[in-house]
Amino acid sequence: AKAPFERAAALMDCGRFADAAAAFAGVLRAAPSDDEAAANLGRCRLAIGDAAGARDAVAGREGAQAAAVMAEALRDLGRLDEAQGWLARLPAARALKLRTHGAVGRLPMRVSGLAP
Repeated sequence: AKAPFERAAALMDCGRFADAAAAFAGVLRAAPSDDEAAANLGRCRLAIGDAAGARDAVAGREGAQAAAVMAEALRDLGRLDEAQGWLARLPAARALKLRTHGAVGRLPMRVSGLAP
């Protein structure tokens, strides 16, 4: 049962993000509650420049992986205030990494409010 997930993960590891996205979508059709597959689908969609698809992949999901994908997707869509709310759900180090790496152009987000 894990073979389709492992195949999708291997495609993602090889940088074949469009193929991996299709494979993770298949995993989710078979197991709609698989939060890890949803987060990986979101990551693949971010990698191919589909921030709206990434957002949709993790909408309604719980956990740090989904929150990180949602924050990145909203950031890339220019919805910085909403992204900040999702970043607040993450451990400080992960949130700082997302804040400082910015969108595709690597423009930083606001870093105000970070604890020292």
